Amino acid sequence: MCGLTTKNYNNVFLLLLKSLEVPLDVDHILPEKWYAHWPLDGRTISEEEAASAAALSFGLENPTPQVQAIITREELKATIGNLTLVHYGINRSLQNGPFPSKSKAFFAESNLQLNRPLMVADHWDEATILERGNDLFEVARLIWRGPAPPVKL
Repeated sequence: MCGLTTKNYNNVFLLLLKSLEVPLDVDHILPEKWYAHWPLDGRTISEEEAASAAALSFGLENPTPQVQAIITREELKATIGNLTLVHYGINRSLQNGPFPSKSKAFFAESNLQLNRPLMVADHWDEATILERGNDLFEVARLIWRGPAPPVKL
């Protein structure tokens, strides 16, 4: 992952926002505090359960499926596939809300091409975060191709 951490991703996004001079904000589609409105396997998880799963993950070789699902979700929430740009006020009003509310707000308030797929999505979960991350990577790879191979003399 080229040594980029969540903090680095957020810093890159913040630099991009400043260069655009538009009141945009970085939004976690699956919120940082997802517990109340984003059930996991049909069950609401408490913040304490999530914290406990994170602590247990350091010592467990074979976590239970529930603990592993919480750990996976916690890891994915800060990845590029789960981050988007939104107008500043929208992000503040929706923060930890459920996906249907966020999707409606993207439709009503966003004119960013980046958010168009989110406007028509009917759900948001770990698989869609991974898929969007891969899609964004492919777009970035096409835009920023990298250096040409050295010319042999």
